[in-house]
Amino acid sequence: MYTKLALLIDGEWIEGTEAGSEIVLNPATEQPLGALAHAGTAELDRALMAASRAFEGWKRTSPSSGARSCVALLTSCASGSTTSRPC
Repeated sequence: MYTKLALLIDGEWIEGTEAGSEIVLNPATEQPLGALAHAGTAELDRALMAASRAFEGWKRTSPSSGARSCVALLTSCASGSTTSRPC
């Protein structure tokens, strides 16, 4: 079972919401992997606000700088590192 199945909104892990949760199953074994929180209206509004704020800076980013940021994030996720940004 995974230790953390949560929503990542505006840099913060959200584990419980009023919208409830759903058990996620391993398709090969049909055994539970964990419970994943559903996003409700409040979480969706918060995520949209965070995305809108982030886009203001991102739209001024050059393609090469954006690509470097994406590669750095993917490298961090692939290595299992969550020090700078959770994956």
